[in-house]
Amino acid sequence: MAKPIVAIIGKPNVGKSTFFNYLAGSRISIVQDTPGVTRDRIYAETNWRGRKFTLVDTGGIEPESEDIILSQMREQANLAISMADVIIFLTDIRQGVTAADREIALMLKKSGKPIVLVCNKADNYEKDRQEAYEFYNLGLGDPYPISASNALGIGDVLDAIYEHFPEKDESEDDEEIIKVAIIGKPNVGKSSLINKILGEKRTIVSNIAGNLYEKFDTEILGNINTILNTANDSAKGALEILQRAQDKLPQVEEILTTVSALCNKGNEGIKYAKDNLPRAEEIVNEVTSKVAKIKDSSDLKDLLKLIANNVEERSNYLTSPVELEENSLYPMRNYGTAMTPFYSVLALWVGMTLLVSMFSVEAHGEYNHMEVYFGKLLLFLTIGMTQALIVSLGDLYLLKIYCVNPALFVTGILFTSVVFVAIVYSLVSVFGNVGKVTAIILLVLQVAGSGGTFPIQLTPKFFQIINPFLPFTYAISFAREAIGGVVQSVLVKDIVIMLIYIVVAILISIFLKKPINNLLSGFTKKFHESGLGE
Repeated sequence: MAKPIVAIIGKPNVGKSTFFNYLAGSRISIVQDTPGVTRDRIYAETNWRGRKFTLVDTGGIEPESEDIILSQMREQANLAISMADVIIFLTDIRQGVTAADREIALMLKKSGKPIVLVCNKADNYEKDRQEAYEFYNLGLGDPYPISASNALGIGDVLDAIYEHFPEKDESEDDEEIIKVAIIGKPNVGKSSLINKILGEKRTIVSNIAGNLYEKFDTEILGNINTILNTANDSAKGALEILQRAQDKLPQVEEILTTVSALCNKGNEGIKYAKDNLPRAEEIVNEVTSKVAKIKDSSDLKDLLKLIANNVEERSNYLTSPVELEENSLYPMRNYGTAMTPFYSVLALWVGMTLLVSMFSVEAHGEYNHMEVYFGKLLLFLTIGMTQALIVSLGDLYLLKIYCVNPALFVTGILFTSVVFVAIVYSLVSVFGNVGKVTAIILLVLQVAGSGGTFPIQLTPKFFQIINPFLPFTYAISFAREAIGGVVQSVLVKDIVIMLIYIVVAILISIFLKKPINNLLSGFTKKFHESGLGE
């Protein structure tokens, strides 16, 4: 049995690489305060309590991103999860529980692997550890607050990992392994070769022309090196000339001193001056020439230009050569606002289900089926739209959610109520108690399959298949358009499909209510006589 494998998983920029490097005992993984620096899986061997294990660092998971590089980083993380014996889910205690954390937690639960929940960046350990209680909401057990940069709380995490290790096998003590490095310039196929040899996607391969990662190696890093090399060469050239001048000037000083001392000794002094002053003149001319050369040197000009430039600006560029610009097109200011569409729509359906359980859909007296259907429909519509007004206005003025278009939001909730009344009321009006059961079943399916709480892509295949056919899907989308900002094509699609639900529900009632009511009348009568429905 091979050594246990421990994978470090989490969203970008929560300190996975810092944590990895500390456990590995060396700076293997790049650490930078910029999301997405780690892309491939990085391995290191370490040990705890005498047990060796393999540690795997992964790139940050961004569940909703469609970027090719980020999607491949997500795939690398999934591969690490599938091969791991224990998973460390690393979060940022200062950010609290985010939507991305919830999505990743759901994905990890599906893996069935032991999960150790770690809350990093608790630098003020005693104070920050109190913030960890929020992470119990993820349903992954006890959170472990740590500070990877200050090495606080890591021992408790390692103890928790150790408890999940499988029983030790003698075969874990591997022999020495030959290590092979594949080296080459960017974009010659190194990653593809590694993946082919290993038979898995160990490293990320991308053909995106001019992507940021390739630009950093070929353009940005080259510019930085050029700046540093220019400054270094210019400084070295000027220093070398000045050093030579410094070596020559003492010789001139010595000659002039001797001449001054011999001036009073007649012919001997004159002869010495005649022989040596030309040499002094030659040295002075040589120094003057070299200093003039420095003055006119392009290297010196480059150096002076570099020094004259804004030092802070140069420093900022060298420390952060890539400037990231974020532009939120359809912002959701907080988690509560993001969840408003789902819970508002859910309240409308639940309210309608309760209504058909509290009030009868039948009328006493001499009325035909259509008169009963449309008469009661108006009653339920009135109550349903009153409920919708309470829900929408409560969201806006009591809960004070962020909303770009409040009028459209209220209109959308009212329209959704009309759709739900048509569907639920028609089911119960046509099928009786069977319709009530159907409404409850639809409620359960829509809670899981509408994509209201997390991306539908993370759900089982069954829910992904039924998602386009559920009323919740379009009602939630309508509310999101009103809250975050309208994309006209999406809004039109939502309205058209919801209108189709209304038309289908009414047509089914018009053509099927009478025959199905007559068919079920005997069963309904016996059911009421039995007292089971009381």
